[in-house]
Amino acid sequence: MRKKRIISTIISIIVVVIIVVIIWIKFIPSSKIPFLKDNDNFITQAICSYSVKISGDSMSPIIQEGLTIAFNKCFEKNELDSGLVILYRDNENLRLGIIRDIQDFGRFVYKVSNERDLNKLQDVLPDDVVAIYEIDTSQTKYKTSNDAAVAEVDFEDYMSNAYLGTIPKGMDVENSTVQQSQQIDLSKDKFCFVLNPIKELRNVDIVIYKEQTTDTVFSIEDAILPIRENINCDDGAIKLDQGKYEFKVFVDNILIKSIEFEIIN
Repeated sequence: MRKKRIISTIISIIVVVIIVVIIWIKFIPSSKIPFLKDNDNFITQAICSYSVKISGDSMSPIIQEGLTIAFNKCFEKNELDSGLVILYRDNENLRLGIIRDIQDFGRFVYKVSNERDLNKLQDVLPDDVVAIYEIDTSQTKYKTSNDAAVAEVDFEDYMSNAYLGTIPKGMDVENSTVQQSQQIDLSKDKFCFVLNPIKELRNVDIVIYKEQTTDTVFSIEDAILPIRENINCDDGAIKLDQGKYEFKVFVDNILIKSIEFEIIN
């Protein structure tokens, strides 16, 4: 009896572990599980499939209300193209839409809407796309405009100055002046960035990319910059190894400033 109880307990633990692992993998970004993308087996289907029941008529006639759709969570970013149905994050919510257009203002931005609010286009970034669904969307009621305006960006319309620099370790911005530099030795200095907007700026994203991999190593999203000199000096929150980086500032997903710099320590 005791032996059967032990075997039953072990089996239960194994089942729980398998379920936990599948759930854990299912909710991490597909870019972290590239080995699954080209495999077609039960495990891959269980992990990559993301079922969504369609409620409401926002996607009709492309997808009918009441259907349960198996979205694909394991995809490459280069698969994201106009006409593709996507499941994406909108703050804390998940929404369905169709990619209507792709714009590149220093980073890719997908213009997305559903079939009910055709011209209510929402900006979606690649990392906000959760899953995709391949279906013929040629019957969409959306009409592509050939007169779409292309944003002309002038840095001086937003800021009077923006630069990178350093202050000595052990000092703070109240009693030290930021020395402008694009070569930074973190063994003796703090990394700083200084932004001087000429008006209050909203929806500001500040991103640092590793030059070789283009991986994001630091980001501030949806910030508000008041009309003053905004000085930010790192106290350890930004993890920068030796190498080359790009510092980029976006306003409303449009790149307004890019600065290359190097960590030399």
